[in-house]
Amino acid sequence: MRLANTNDVSIELLPCAAYSVSYTSNESGIGFAFDSQKGTHALGTDRRHRFYRPANSLALVPAGCDVFSESEQGGEYLRVLMSPERLSMINNTQPSNPTANPHCITIAQTVRRHLIGGVVIEALQLDELCESIIDNLSTSIPSRVSPFNKQQLRNLEEFIDAHLTQNLTVATLSQVIPCSVGHFSRRFKASLGTSPFDYVIQRRLTHARQYIRHTQRSLGDIALLCGFTSHAHMSMVFRKSLGISPSQLRKE
Repeated sequence: MRLANTNDVSIELLPCAAYSVSYTSNESGIGFAFDSQKGTHALGTDRRHRFYRPANSLALVPAGCDVFSESEQGGEYLRVLMSPERLSMINNTQPSNPTANPHCITIAQTVRRHLIGGVVIEALQLDELCESIIDNLSTSIPSRVSPFNKQQLRNLEEFIDAHLTQNLTVATLSQVIPCSVGHFSRRFKASLGTSPFDYVIQRRLTHARQYIRHTQRSLGDIALLCGFTSHAHMSMVFRKSLGISPSQLRKE
């Protein structure tokens, strides 16, 4: 867990790991899911049910909400607590999980990179993250493109994870959910807020981080196992996305 805070904003980065939690939220919290997550939860009710949250989704949990959630795999998660004054700008007061817009995704990834790299996060950066989240949750713009449903997203994620070592193309991915290449790309971005290429890179990055943390495989082998063309290619993606090298991550 890595933390950053100012007077009216507190942020914690939770790792991709199994978890089981049960609590009543004292403050309103907003979560950004870097990875997809699935498990069992109950929000504001005693009735538990299976859930699936796509990558790049936002979730608002109001103060006083009873929360139960557990997952066998978890997912990297940025939890943001804001002052009541900031949260009052959000029209939605119910738990939700809309897809983050591209700007919000970029800011969240920047904050994650600074947290992992040990870079001091300036108050203005936290303010920008908060404002991007508030805008995302407060603004509802109807899309002309129909997003994928949860089962289609699960099918896509499973296919991508099973074929990371291959040279994946949009044409290949569009066969999982049959539609034209152009229409697939538009539906993909409407569903996950990012392009197929950027999403595949993030999945490779997630798998590589797990291998580095939990195995003793060489970094060169890990790069190839996760679909990077070389150790150098993986290192470049690590530095760009996380601000550290694979070898630095292994030493932590």
